Amino acid sequence: IKAGDYSVMIALTDDGDPVFSDYESFLIRVIPPVVTGLSANAFGNGVNLSWDPSSCTNADGYKIYRTLNPNFTLPDCCTPFDLEDYGFTYVDQVIGANTTFYYDNTSLTLGIDYCYVVTAIYSFGQVESCPSDTSCARLIKEVPVITHVSVINTGLTSGSDTIMWSKPTELD
Repeated sequence: IKAGDYSVMIALTDDGDPVFSDYESFLIRVIPPVVTGLSANAFGNGVNLSWDPSSCTNADGYKIYRTLNPNFTLPDCCTPFDLEDYGFTYVDQVIGANTTFYYDNTSLTLGIDYCYVVTAIYSFGQVESCPSDTSCARLIKEVPVITHVSVINTGLTSGSDTIMWSKPTELD
């Protein structure tokens, strides 16, 4: 798997009298296989992701993308496209063909659905596979969340402030 196309040239010659020959050339693009088995599970204030290793053992690692939109349709993977054009945000990448897990806790909000796809990368990120199927998880709002803090007045003996929080909606 490499960036760019493979060039193929075929020369044909028959055994007839007179001898006829023909030459044809075409390009072949190798698209890496799709990452399979993606699973997203909420855990604390983040999401645990896991997936199956790429069937191509020469993968350099994986890229993780996230979206808040669970209803999207990606184009056919025969034509390269940018996931960010479809509302995905690049989260991070992991290195190693057998590194098939990631914990995402970057700027996540409780009570929101997060959907993920994973791609395999080859040739040090120059070639990227088609995205995996989507897997979504919702961060459970099981703890009180501070929503407002204000200092009313300051003083060594008579200072006061206000703290407000939202109640947990899914307390176990």
